[in-house]
Amino acid sequence: MGPVNHLPIVEIIGPTVQGEGPRAGRRAALIRLGGCNLTCQACDTAYAWDGTTTTTMIEPTTIMKQLATRAGKHPFHHVVITGGEPLIHQRRLGFQNLIIRLLADGIPVEIETNGTIIPSAWFVPRMEGIIRGAAGPLVSFVVSPKIVGPLATDPEGRRMKITALRWFGRRDCVTIKAVCRTIDDISATARWADRNNISRNKIWVMAEGSTWTDHITHAQNLIRLILAEGMNASPRLHLALWPDATRGH
Repeated sequence: MGPVNHLPIVEIIGPTVQGEGPRAGRRAALIRLGGCNLTCQACDTAYAWDGTTTTTMIEPTTIMKQLATRAGKHPFHHVVITGGEPLIHQRRLGFQNLIIRLLADGIPVEIETNGTIIPSAWFVPRMEGIIRGAAGPLVSFVVSPKIVGPLATDPEGRRMKITALRWFGRRDCVTIKAVCRTIDDISATARWADRNNISRNKIWVMAEGSTWTDHITHAQNLIRLILAEGMNASPRLHLALWPDATRGH
């Protein structure tokens, strides 16, 4: 996969907004890494792992320069590292160096993961905000387990690593994001959280939909039960803000 101090970059995007979860609407840059350990049939970023897009091996110094150029006169205060599955690269020197560089510049990092891989011990002090006396976590995770619905197409033993999910569930800097399509999906997600001792307050349910109209229609059907089950609702802002784009925003 190339030099260990390089990362397989699919795209770097920004300025943009975080479109999902509790930080929706926040000005951000997004770094998408290639490769994934799952093959969800309804994945909306399959180009990051299905071989249809060529990745470019880039070292952290160059990535930081690109971010600075994109940020312009207003430095990014939030960087999302996503995929694919970014944690398949966590032992690469380039991955660790990139996060070190971002944190040294005072930029909090959010990592989007499918929850099948436990972060290495190196992450923990940064997740707990005890590096440089930080007031809160410098690294946070949005974990999207494939519990039910259109993304739960891999064998259960491959997509649901309970030890890893319970590890994430115990951390304050972790949000659980569940993509749901039906009322039954909502109920199944709530039961799953209870079985694994994960607070429902940590869960943000995102209604499935490949267009803003579909997403809103499903969300309107699901919202009352989402709230009744003690969970939160996540938008998919990119569908509304860039309705004709297939990627790059």
